[in-house]
Amino acid sequence: MSKYIIDAMTGDTLETMEKTLKESICFPLVREIEFKYGLKVYKMSVSQSDTTSHSFYLCYPNGIPCGSVFAKKHKEWDIHKGTHVEHWEYQYKSPYYKKARGSSDSDRQTISSKKISTLMGTIQRQKVIQDVTEVYKNYKTIIRSAKETMVDSFGRSNKYENVSMETIHALVAHALGENPNSYGLSLDLSLCKILLDKFNKADSIRAEKMKESDRFFNNPFYAIGIDRNKQVLIGKFKLVGETMIVVEDFSRELSLDHKVDLIAILTMMKVANEGKGELQLGIFPNENRYDPNLDVIYGSTYYREETDFQWAFIPCQ
Repeated sequence: MSKYIIDAMTGDTLETMEKTLKESICFPLVREIEFKYGLKVYKMSVSQSDTTSHSFYLCYPNGIPCGSVFAKKHKEWDIHKGTHVEHWEYQYKSPYYKKARGSSDSDRQTISSKKISTLMGTIQRQKVIQDVTEVYKNYKTIIRSAKETMVDSFGRSNKYENVSMETIHALVAHALGENPNSYGLSLDLSLCKILLDKFNKADSIRAEKMKESDRFFNNPFYAIGIDRNKQVLIGKFKLVGETMIVVEDFSRELSLDHKVDLIAILTMMKVANEGKGELQLGIFPNENRYDPNLDVIYGSTYYREETDFQWAFIPCQ
């Protein structure tokens, strides 16, 4: 177990990562960030350049990605030496922060300084590293989107129909005990029956939507996210109304093999999704879909950032 690297890392991988980290120019900055904010390294990107250090990707204690640390070499004119002098400049990049100005989105997300103390001061002053409770708002949105995916799968439940004003006029007259014929209108009873059947079906679908979504989300369910590194973010939650309740906080894992209560459903998901394109971990399809047979909701993503996850939501047994 390492003070600076996620607990899921073990064996040779952990040993290699820790050795590389402690030999890196960035280690003092990672150490300061861990001390002040509790962030840990979950991924390392090896530099192929002499002017850029290795990059270390950091997450909150619960595994939610937070940012990355690296360093770049810069040349500055030294007036006293009369020549250009190279120095390392520390960088911190956050997906949750943007400066007002910058040459690109990546540049606006990055703050830098020659001194670690100055960089740490900027991080604190500008709240570049947010409290994890703020970041959780993004995951509440993802869970609500999963609920919409499930609800939409039951079909249309609104009562909007393309009915002419003459038909509505005739229905209003009939409802108020008047004869539509006196207004030069006719009441099509077969159309009324069709509309009644459609409205009754819409009510039935709406009731089914509420019943099933309450069953799924008002009780504990797993939220399982897979990032582009094939690392897993897993936690247990409930969604009651607009309130997301954390039953068991997220943790970052390298596999799901140790989740005994998920073995059966994951096996069935693997069999059900065989032949459906590329599957993350050989199980999870990248699509927005509710599978009523397995009672699983899938959520897709485009892997652009470390914060992008492909999701599966599974009721706890």
